[in-house]
Amino acid sequence: MIDELDALATLATEHTMTRAANRLRISQSAVSKRIAALTDRVGAPLIERDGRRVRLTATGAALVARSRPLVAELREAIAAPAAESGGRILVAVSESVLASWGPRVLARASEKTPGIALQWAAHRSLVAIERVRAGEVQLALCAGSLSGTTDLSQEPLASEAMVLVPCAGTSLRVRRNRPIDLITIESGSASWQAIRPQLTRLRRDGYDFRVGRTVQSFAPVVQLARAGFGHGLAPLGIARALGAPHRALPGGGMTRPISIFARSRTLARAAVSRWVDALARAVGQDRLGTR
Repeated sequence: MIDELDALATLATEHTMTRAANRLRISQSAVSKRIAALTDRVGAPLIERDGRRVRLTATGAALVARSRPLVAELREAIAAPAAESGGRILVAVSESVLASWGPRVLARASEKTPGIALQWAAHRSLVAIERVRAGEVQLALCAGSLSGTTDLSQEPLASEAMVLVPCAGTSLRVRRNRPIDLITIESGSASWQAIRPQLTRLRRDGYDFRVGRTVQSFAPVVQLARAGFGHGLAPLGIARALGAPHRALPGGGMTRPISIFARSRTLARAAVSRWVDALARAVGQDRLGTR
């Protein structure tokens, strides 16, 4: 039944069978079968079509709201003995973190915590948070600002500098009251939630940065800039990892927060706390704010 409830909860956030199947790493037909089986158990419709999308009925939404915390508690109870004994910690990591400095700091933290087997998975920050909520992983190492996480604890680790990647074949002269179009991350991302108010602040200070085009991850931002499609706005770690020329932003610059998200009782466990402390020290050594 847990798999069936997972399928319904995933549909609640992904809104299509295709995206739910990709998230769950199963086929679309398997998602449909799980929803059908759960519908038979409940005896009432749980989803309904909304054009090409799927939305939950009132019954389905109520079932997700009531069952999700219970499923998460059950998964956490199963995972707790292994974590307490130092056996295993499951971490969901932002894709942009794993594509840059993340592997280094994860390796350093693991070196300092022998006996703890780290298992990780790459996701966008918002998905990583949802996996913690669902009890599928114990921790999420996320980049950017995330709203609606009052049910989880947030442990700030660092602030990563954002940098400008000049468009190939052009000069990048940053001056007040001179508009500059940028390629950057799409507006639905956690990183955009963090950098949007900072862009507004820079505009008030006279630096007219304008978002012209967006993509779903930061690596393409850097590569598009290097290929001459426009100036890019990306995290320092991604620019460094790809060997791209970059420069600091004016007016105090911009950053995106890097944090660990987890349930409070998970962070209170000795093995988890020890690993998070080691991770925080490793992140501090990586000089993410250095331009």
